[in-house]
Amino acid sequence: MIFVTIFVLVGDDIKTLSLTYIADQAFDYTKTTCFGLFLLEIILTCIAKKGYSFSFFFYVDIVSTLSLIQDIDFMINPLIGLSDS
Repeated sequence: MIFVTIFVLVGDDIKTLSLTYIADQAFDYTKTTCFGLFLLEIILTCIAKKGYSFSFFFYVDIVSTLSLIQDIDFMINPLIGLSDS
């Protein structure tokens, strides 16, 4: 998960610096996969770790995972009223 976290933190900056807009869709799919992995990690940690559910770290993980939505174009655009055209 450390590589997923590093990708989420710096992947968009690398894309902006070195790639064209054509790569946006591939990065969106990759970030969506990362979002799913983070959700899966939260669910599995709730099952495996006693006391994790509704703890401070649970809420930190939820907020940080949900903040990833703003980086995924096809998730945020309908929320803010933008179209893909």
